Amino acid sequence: MTKYKREREIFKNFKQKLENDATLQKEVEEALGILLSEYDTTVHENRFVVGGACEHILGAAMRAAGIEAKNVGVHNPRIDIQVPFVEGFSVKGSFTGKRDAIRLINSLGESTTRTWSESTLFILSNVGIAYADPKLLRGATTSMGDALVLKRAPLDDFLRENPQYLIPCRVPPKSADIEKTKVASEAIAKEILGRIQFRILKKFVDWRRVLE
Repeated sequence: MTKYKREREIFKNFKQKLENDATLQKEVEEALGILLSEYDTTVHENRFVVGGACEHILGAAMRAAGIEAKNVGVHNPRIDIQVPFVEGFSVKGSFTGKRDAIRLINSLGESTTRTWSESTLFILSNVGIAYADPKLLRGATTSMGDALVLKRAPLDDFLRENPQYLIPCRVPPKSADIEKTKVASEAIAKEILGRIQFRILKKFVDWRRVLE
């Protein structure tokens, strides 16, 4: 079987199931909307948390659609959602609502040896959930500093010409409200220090945000 053929079939099946289940699609949209409105990715630490949460939302949506998907991002640096008999999918997002390049692979320092090899699910604000792989988008990546990025114009053009690889749905841009955003480390610290054994520390936590 041609490389990526099975992954493409899985995505098309997911697209059909999601578009035919209005309730499920609405829940996916609402979950992504809450995530992006409450955790602004302008805050650097939130980027990793939002990315991980997106993986779990998509994994849950695929399982709800009858696809045997497992969230494996915590163990696998390149694959986020595993499906039987295929390598699996990476999950990437672009949440500014603009046509920004998408970081595919991060590395320490500059490198010219990074390559994109994963079937990838893209969550794109103002667009929806998309699929692409290196054979569908040949020559669309470039090294930029410490990352391999996917240029946005080729992806947008590809999806416009091949709508079978796009699930149009409501994915809002990030909130961009630094003053009101939740911060991942604060949420974790609040949960830990809210436990019964921290009778002293919980009285002295200061959540007032210093904005420079």
